Amino acid sequence: MLFSYDIADVWNRYAIENEKKVFIKLILKSELKETAIRYLDSKGINSSFVFCE
Repeated sequence: MLFSYDIADVWNRYAIENEKKVFIKLILKSELKETAIRYLDSKGINSSFVFCE
């Protein structure tokens, strides 16, 4: 018997129940990675922001 589940399902349910967007997963081509990092960082969205380090 498997008792594990995808944490994305938990966050999705939370988002629906609370009418808040929790996260969006993006799959980018490798050429866009550095551009995306610079853009997000310019908006203050970095690993410390996301993971509350």
